[in-house]
Amino acid sequence: MATLEAHRAVSPAERPTRGAIRLAALSFDLAPLQADVQRLEATDRWQRLKDGEHWDQLVLVKDDFREPLLGECPGLARAIAELPSRVVDACLKRLGPGGFVHEHRDLVGAAPMGVLRLHVPIVTHPDVEFYVSGKRLFLRSGEAWILDTSYRHNVANRSGIQRVHLVVDLELDQTLRALLPRRDGWDSLHALEFWLFCAWKGLAHFSEPRHLKRILRSFLNLRFKGRSMLP
Repeated sequence: MATLEAHRAVSPAERPTRGAIRLAALSFDLAPLQADVQRLEATDRWQRLKDGEHWDQLVLVKDDFREPLLGECPGLARAIAELPSRVVDACLKRLGPGGFVHEHRDLVGAAPMGVLRLHVPIVTHPDVEFYVSGKRLFLRSGEAWILDTSYRHNVANRSGIQRVHLVVDLELDQTLRALLPRRDGWDSLHALEFWLFCAWKGLAHFSEPRHLKRILRSFLNLRFKGRSMLP
């Protein structure tokens, strides 16, 4: 279950580095989430992801799609339903022992695209090394973190357990903005740099018109229609 401290006009937030914000006002009942993750471990719905090793996801919500298994997972279903903004998509991301994700940046979960990505660690370990903008962070189980994926980030699991996060892309509306630190000049500068990055990505695929068309369609659907870019 997600709980939002409604008695504060602007909720406290911690920003240890650019691209990562811990929402102190948003908390989760961890036990039901962990029980649901354990229930889902054996399902064959997990999808292998690129850009890493032992790295996969289970899509729970994508636009109008809802994973039928959510009906057997009351903790996850309630947490997603009670989030303070419209859910674009939601999934579980799992990183196995010895797994890693290369440093990268992408469009999904980027504030300039009108979307913020929420991470809720459900199962984690101190030996998971998670870096955002070059700084190592430790995301504790049950905490709520906003990760703006237009900043560079990478992760390595040096523990002996599966690290599992609930990851939700949320529409960046006024309710969500009220939970975030006030924007500053560095945010505006990053937004400009982000659009230059998008232009460079487009030019890099200019010789592949079919691939470029697919990227552009997904880009426009997310930016202007709030449609998921999850694979």
